[in-house]
Amino acid sequence: MIGMNIPLGLGSSTLDNHHHLNVGVLCANGDDELLLSSAMRDVLVASKMVGRNGRVSLLVLSENREKLYRMGGLESEEELIKVMDELLKDLSFSPIDFTYLGKQHELKVELEKKESFDVMIGNFPGFQLREKRKMFELSFGLLKKGGEFYYQDIYTDRRLDNLQISVLQNSVHRSLIAPSQKSLINLFSHAMYINDFIRFVKKSGFEDPRELSRSSMISISMVPPKGEEDMQDLFSELSSFTSTYRLFKLFDFEPLCEDYGQVAYYKGSIKGYPQSYQLDGTHKFEAHKPVLVCGNTASVLSDTWLGNHFNVVGNRSIHFGLKSKGAAPSMATSGGGSGSSSCGPCGGGATGVASSCSSSISSSGVCFSKKVSLNVNADNVKLTQLASGLGCGCKINSRLLDSILQKLPKQPENNSVLVGNSTCDDAAVYKINDHVAIVSTIDFFAPIVDNPYDFGAIACANALSDVYAMGGKPQTALSVVAFPSRTLPIEILQEILRGSIDKANEAGVAIVGGHSIDDEEPKFGMSVNGIIHPDKIFRNVGCEEGDLLFLTKRIGTGVITSAMKLGNVPYESETAQSAINSMKTLNRDTSYVLREMKSVSSCTDVTGFGLLGHLKEIMKGSREICEENKDLVAQLNAKQIPLLDSSCLSLMRIVIPGGTKTNLENVQQFVEFASTLSKEEQLILADAQTSGGLLFTISPDEEEKLVNSFKEKNLNLWKIGEIVKKPNSVLIQVLDQ
Repeated sequence: MIGMNIPLGLGSSTLDNHHHLNVGVLCANGDDELLLSSAMRDVLVASKMVGRNGRVSLLVLSENREKLYRMGGLESEEELIKVMDELLKDLSFSPIDFTYLGKQHELKVELEKKESFDVMIGNFPGFQLREKRKMFELSFGLLKKGGEFYYQDIYTDRRLDNLQISVLQNSVHRSLIAPSQKSLINLFSHAMYINDFIRFVKKSGFEDPRELSRSSMISISMVPPKGEEDMQDLFSELSSFTSTYRLFKLFDFEPLCEDYGQVAYYKGSIKGYPQSYQLDGTHKFEAHKPVLVCGNTASVLSDTWLGNHFNVVGNRSIHFGLKSKGAAPSMATSGGGSGSSSCGPCGGGATGVASSCSSSISSSGVCFSKKVSLNVNADNVKLTQLASGLGCGCKINSRLLDSILQKLPKQPENNSVLVGNSTCDDAAVYKINDHVAIVSTIDFFAPIVDNPYDFGAIACANALSDVYAMGGKPQTALSVVAFPSRTLPIEILQEILRGSIDKANEAGVAIVGGHSIDDEEPKFGMSVNGIIHPDKIFRNVGCEEGDLLFLTKRIGTGVITSAMKLGNVPYESETAQSAINSMKTLNRDTSYVLREMKSVSSCTDVTGFGLLGHLKEIMKGSREICEENKDLVAQLNAKQIPLLDSSCLSLMRIVIPGGTKTNLENVQQFVEFASTLSKEEQLILADAQTSGGLLFTISPDEEEKLVNSFKEKNLNLWKIGEIVKKPNSVLIQVLDQ
């Protein structure tokens, strides 16, 4: 209820009658104050938004017209309309149409009313579930394409059982309910199970319901008579709440949040919201700041009235896989395409308020927004839900990156630069003197796991890996930090840094500083410097005919961590822990063993471009060294390539990481697969790895020494193929053996 000091003298009336009549009425309290039922309040809200140039319709869900005006102390419907119109005119609000739909709420609406409204506001708390379903269908039909429905109702976290319904609806049983709560009985008896609501609205056409606000309701307390004490806890396990949803009438929604690389930019032009705009709990847009959004959100921001206030860059021509929903930490996701959120109007009564707006609807804005609570418990934060990508899978498409680098101006030759960016090597090498060269690299990414300590340790191991892949010894590191310090507990960042420090200490590397920025998406990594002898550098080019191909870590971190993010693999499971432990393992000892060998011809670490992507770089660069190498081909034995877990291939049937799919597309023209290999067996070889093992080629003359050295130090090693010569062939052949 809201009070307005307007002396209309409408007579006295009971303030809560609209709950029982399922209509919106004016309720007066004395002669000097006008109190509105929540339904009529919605009418005024809509009327104010659209102004005198728009139009608001009150859809009355009853065929008894007299009740509407007599409860307001008026003599006729005409008098009610006159009073309301004078009030709205004085306030420069929109006039109101009254439409009676009938007590059966059948979908018999005049043809001219269909697809007439831009915005609807309402709720149906006193309705039976089957009636609510009809009202959702009706509302969808009444909206124009691109329109939206603000809907509020009472929900429960489980369906009521027969005994609970009987107590709420049977007058005898109602006596068992505490007197102070009897006004809630009618509302509770028609409360919807939240997942039933999600299912109903989706079937009605609102395919991406977005929660705006949620507030807890008082639980029902029982006062059973003596001998019926077992009724005391009848409702003790039932949680109920009110919530407002934002339902859009669009036809290109997808079941999940798909990533098309689209970016939304808020102009700051919505009246009352110059600094930021909260679309829902997942999406808060600061003015003039670009934000990566999923395809569904891009549609909402471009194909509704919001299109006047947002610029959306990109279309759906390129797909990058599944995008994180990133539910607001303070609220529980209750379904729909974009999870939960935290703002919205309060509907009222059992009426729907629909506004058919002129251009003023865009300038006024249809926004009911408040700041999302930032009072978040660190233990409840799922870091991967805040990230648009996972680990090294966040890398820019390799083909796109190549095209960018090719267009950059050439730098002057520098004889001290022993390794630059010409061969896409793992790190740069700069010669200091004949005995010492500096190895420099940087690597950072968004969270790949939810545990902040593990994330920090993995990011550190991954950054150091580039130096080990070059045959160097890392000496110092600088931390690279992006963190939403205004929205996440600082303890999370402390744990990330602690994990990185512990891993750096294990490696004997000094973290000597770093740089941090405040960013909506957490990211972490390191810039690392190491030393190496100028004549003992491992390059990612240089393999020769007859060389053997070895790998030092199992693959599959990409698909496993993606499955973890989606909840298909529990964090504590053996499958998840195998991936985490692998990513946290340093490549230090394997690198040091390789430094003892004399015939390592090429070496790289397997990360974001997958095994095939990094092997392609080795073969491409090796062919370009000299004419003699132009027919070199890497033959991979698919059955010899080690997987982190036996479930990797089955997981790939359920979850295909976006980076993995892109990797396979990028190497397709360079790889020939055995016809007997399945799509999953092909994808796993392109799986985007994070902190993967070393991939290297070595002369067969040193195979025995190599294998024995790895065994002595209890290190993993797998022979996965060899380098051969085949004229006019692709770079890589994958054999089913």
